[in-house]
Amino acid sequence: MIPHLRARPIGAAVLAGLVVGVIALGGVWGPSLWSDEAATISAATRSWAELWAMFANIDLVHGLYYLGMHVWVSAFGTAPVALRLPSGLAIAGAGSCVWLIANRLRGRRFAWWSVAAFALLPRVFWAGIEARPYAFTVLIAAASTLALLRALDTATGPTRHRIGRWAVYALLSLIGVLANVYLALLVVGHLVSICWDRQLSRRQRVEWLAAAGATGLVSVPFLAALARQSGQIGDHEIGLLVILRNVVVNQWFLGDTPTLTNGVAPTAITLTNPATWWFPAAIIVTLLGWALIAVGVWRDRFSLRGTPSALSDRDRPALVWTLPWAVLPAIIIGGYSLLVSPMYGARYLTFATPAVAMLLVVGFSAIRPAVWRRAVAGALVLAVLPIYVSQRMTDGKNGSDWAQVAEYLAHHARDGQGVYFTPTYAQNTPTVRQTSRGIAVAYPDAFRGLRDITLLRTPAEANTLAGESRSLDQSAAQLVGLDTVWMVRRNDYSTASAGADEAFLATLGFKRVATVRVGALDQVVRFDR
Repeated sequence: MIPHLRARPIGAAVLAGLVVGVIALGGVWGPSLWSDEAATISAATRSWAELWAMFANIDLVHGLYYLGMHVWVSAFGTAPVALRLPSGLAIAGAGSCVWLIANRLRGRRFAWWSVAAFALLPRVFWAGIEARPYAFTVLIAAASTLALLRALDTATGPTRHRIGRWAVYALLSLIGVLANVYLALLVVGHLVSICWDRQLSRRQRVEWLAAAGATGLVSVPFLAALARQSGQIGDHEIGLLVILRNVVVNQWFLGDTPTLTNGVAPTAITLTNPATWWFPAAIIVTLLGWALIAVGVWRDRFSLRGTPSALSDRDRPALVWTLPWAVLPAIIIGGYSLLVSPMYGARYLTFATPAVAMLLVVGFSAIRPAVWRRAVAGALVLAVLPIYVSQRMTDGKNGSDWAQVAEYLAHHARDGQGVYFTPTYAQNTPTVRQTSRGIAVAYPDAFRGLRDITLLRTPAEANTLAGESRSLDQSAAQLVGLDTVWMVRRNDYSTASAGADEAFLATLGFKRVATVRVGALDQVVRFDR
């Protein structure tokens, strides 16, 4: 049976959550908003009717999050801090759940160390300042697992208590699937743990099966609707080496970085440049992290087999209840992505971080003597710091410099002038669907009063997150009466496309008078007639 602690240390769990929340929200104001967060703003600022219309077309997978954020931004706005605060609060709640789970599995000491490991996981403090649903998947996963352990505790209790607790577990599991379909894999992990834990009775297993079956049955209509939008899930053209790199490093021990594309730094990585220290730091954290997990699994190998060992009954469930939660989702999604269709994305598996934190502490507690434990703990903290700082720099969100672009235009552009958002990549469609217009979604104040010369349909009108645009050569009518046009384009915008844009504007009497490289990602070009 799952170890049960009579005390209900809610105060300690709340304190743990507060500490985790403070760490996660530190520097929340620093990074520029970026394309994923602009998608959140685009969805959350629509009317209810526009949201339902969008869900019929795109992004149903994040629908529950968008609905919640619609209510939130209606009250608090879309400034970066306000937009990211819900994620930080969700991580704080997850920290409390981690304490309660770990306390049940191995006691208070294990609980506090697990909370410390959780707070210092780079993927966790990345999710805490990311205005996307990933922090909420962590909270739901932790709460669902805690509810499962509590339900198993009632094996000999009154029937109404058992039914009530199993209903809570089923409801949280359902919310998890609705919030992010990848959380269905957590239920698979729970299945493995239920079968693995030989101290559970047949009735406990049957009761779990009934709760999980009810969740699956109610989820069927949602999953059927989501299947029609399956092309929006995961990363495209992903190979074995990319998956391995992400699983080993980015998935838990790095998160996302201040790079133009994940893994490719915009500047040379040198020890003399503090802005690049996150890269060697991530290698150290990864090596230490996997070493601790390996030590923990080796130490508890007898309990994994279900055979007698020197470990007490109270020690045995730790790996049984964390290892499947941590590794099965990555194995299933990674294998599916390689063999069937790309679905893997490191950020989608953020919900496994509570289990990873506890696995790290299982290994950490096995280190002898104590001086070595202190050395490992110190090395991990020192290595995590550069990653933490890098995620909170202005360009911490995949190199995004949108805040600088908005600030530049706010100071130099004038009402009545034009703005042209270039395509972000080559697109062979009648209308352009992906442009740099997300900057105006993220920082609308800087663009009020400017005429968007290529806008064809707003995101709400198109029932998409990005809207639709004309090509520049189809926008001559929108240029009539303008004396100045500001072009916002990526620094890697192709030379051929830039030349074609400039040649077309020249035919209408415009001349390029200034090009300003605002940051590592974007530049602003001014054309005057």
